[in-house]
Amino acid sequence: VVALLPQGSNDLNVALPVQTAGLVGIGFLYLETQHRRMTEILLSQVDGIIVIAEEEIVNEGYRLGAGIGLGLVNLGKGDNLPGVNMLERLLYMCTSQKDIESYRSIEQAASGALIALTLIYVKSMNKTIARKLKLPKTEQLLDYMRPDLFFLRFVCKNIIISDKNRKKIKR
Repeated sequence: VVALLPQGSNDLNVALPVQTAGLVGIGFLYLETQHRRMTEILLSQVDGIIVIAEEEIVNEGYRLGAGIGLGLVNLGKGDNLPGVNMLERLLYMCTSQKDIESYRSIEQAASGALIALTLIYVKSMNKTIARKLKLPKTEQLLDYMRPDLFFLRFVCKNIIISDKNRKKIKR
């Protein structure tokens, strides 16, 4: 993953899908460890711009992979996060009203941020986070939200507030 290389080093010429898989792999490698360095790197990749062959690329799939990796590193640790900055950045990426200049860049980071928040707060019953992910009530605000992000916010909010002590239904 190019994000792990020191600044000023040569490009690896690794394909973008391979780097995306590498970000998810970092999440599995550091599963539930809250590794500070990997958390910082993955968080920077959720909304960062990658450079391949001296060309800046904004790729939603790459950002989604970074969000999955970030969520896996901090899986279920929502109430014990080491810093508030990560939570604030993730919430900004997935809930803020965007201006025209930053709209495309931040909008493409929203799915990765939502998945990261969901994995970090999975079944935590955290009503504060769930309230921040609630869907807009007015039709005017709904017009500014992509349908896939609308659905993803709905699913993520319900995963966060699902009851971990609920008994399974026998069939």
